[in-house]
Amino acid sequence: MSVFNGERYLKSAIESILTQTFKDFEFIIIDDCSTDSSLDVIKEFASRDGRISCVTNEKNRGLAWSLNRGISCARGNFIARMDADDISLPERLARQIEAFQQNPDLDMVACAFKYIDESGSLLRQGPGLVNDLYRLWILQFHNVYIHSSVMFRKSVGTDYYDEKIDTAQDYDYWCRIAKKDNIKYLDIPLVHYRVSTHQVSQLRLVEQKRSAQVTSFQNLRLCNPRLSHFEIQNVYRLYNSRYITLKDVKFIPTLFSTLLGFFQRYEISIRDRASLILLVSKDMFYWLWRNYSPRYSVM
Repeated sequence: MSVFNGERYLKSAIESILTQTFKDFEFIIIDDCSTDSSLDVIKEFASRDGRISCVTNEKNRGLAWSLNRGISCARGNFIARMDADDISLPERLARQIEAFQQNPDLDMVACAFKYIDESGSLLRQGPGLVNDLYRLWILQFHNVYIHSSVMFRKSVGTDYYDEKIDTAQDYDYWCRIAKKDNIKYLDIPLVHYRVSTHQVSQLRLVEQKRSAQVTSFQNLRLCNPRLSHFEIQNVYRLYNSRYITLKDVKFIPTLFSTLLGFFQRYEISIRDRASLILLVSKDMFYWLWRNYSPRYSVM
């Protein structure tokens, strides 16, 4: 867990990890040169629980650099991510470790989550997707995993978070990890994800969207190298715009050719191709229905 001026929710975040039903872990917390009381909070917990390892940056390095430093310090085989304003429910680590034990081919295990507000009150459950293959397809367009929901295998690679990316580094990393059948999603809410106006994701929303868009464009180009930049922009819009226009609908055939490239890139079986084509077709019919159905009724 990397912390920068996170004193407001830090105690709750740390306690949620220390009270996990799975006990055999080291808790690496990197303080990224905080100017509030975050470091004092970390040291206080570390003095009472030997599982906590406090790492301090001499100057502010940013999230990606700090996380990479934490990974390099880690002695375990699995890395569970945690953000300083979120809450992990007691069974989170145990459920994710169990998933790895049941399937040695997995490189990453994520889980469902629920939104909470600044006071910790539950708001709603995060969006769910049909299955892991459909989730992999949607990952080409935008992030489908929150940071605090993920546990990944340390041996998955040495080039972890891209330090040149200021925001949405996690999305870039998940896309580089992702293969067919190597990511498992537990459809059980094991994390409370805090929605706060103080989060980087809120304060720098424009930069985050721009960074995520760059990653998505790279994904789409890998699936369909023949796409022009204009075509990529419009295919991207189909899964990232709240309202789809008639001009956007014209790019549905281009989306389908990108789907075929997706099958080749991830070596999707014939059987799985059929099921995913059905799901994407339903998306397309929904877009068409939403554009052509009456918006208002008069009675």
